[in-house]
Amino acid sequence: MAPSCVVIELTEHEQVRDFDALLSACATLRRHGIGIALDDFGDGRSSLRLRSELKPDVVKSDKYFLKDLACHGDKLQTLRALLQIAETCGSRRVAEGVEGSEELRLARGLGITYGQGWALGRPAPNPSTPCCSRPGPC
Repeated sequence: MAPSCVVIELTEHEQVRDFDALLSACATLRRHGIGIALDDFGDGRSSLRLRSELKPDVVKSDKYFLKDLACHGDKLQTLRALLQIAETCGSRRVAEGVEGSEELRLARGLGITYGQGWALGRPAPNPSTPCCSRPGPC
């Protein structure tokens, strides 16, 4: 598998104490063509500083935002702001929690190109078609 097909996903379950070490490790991965994703963005533990300094290739919004989104205007506005942050920094945006047709419709309506959830596919040990979320050959 080409390194350009690999994306390392970071999630913030613990506070980052050494930004320099993390940024250095991510720079090394990028030099080898490996992408960086920031998972669960907006879940309450995510750091705008980490988002700003890391400049991930992919930002995955937390599934909380799509669940019952049509009933909660405040969620919609927050999700739009998070998506704008990702877009401003050039990150691809992924909607987590695309579990049904309503979430898929909402994600598409917000201009989110990528999604993750049961409505899009089930986990499989051997995907039927190769997929690569990064530009370039895989």
